[in-house]
Amino acid sequence: MPGAALSKIDKIEHPQSHYATPDQLIEDRDLSREEKLDALKIWEQDARQMLTASSEGMPGSEEGIDPSNHNMLGQVERAKDKLQRSAKPAVSRRRA
Repeated sequence: MPGAALSKIDKIEHPQSHYATPDQLIEDRDLSREEKLDALKIWEQDARQMLTASSEGMPGSEEGIDPSNHNMLGQVERAKDKLQRSAKPAVSRRRA
């Protein structure tokens, strides 16, 4: 079981290593909603850092060069919004 816990922590701390897209991350049933949000925040920070480095002319990874990776920050933000919206109706139903 300790290996599973480490794998879960790694998914949260290094989401890009485990998921091809942020949408794949939010579909992972192994992570709680809060863990998914934490992982998306880390992915967002990494994407912002890559954009900053790229705009400053710093060499980095290949992200952003391939057009399919061009909008990673947007994908992360949309996944966060989707995850947050999906939780709101459930909260309002419990109160009713």
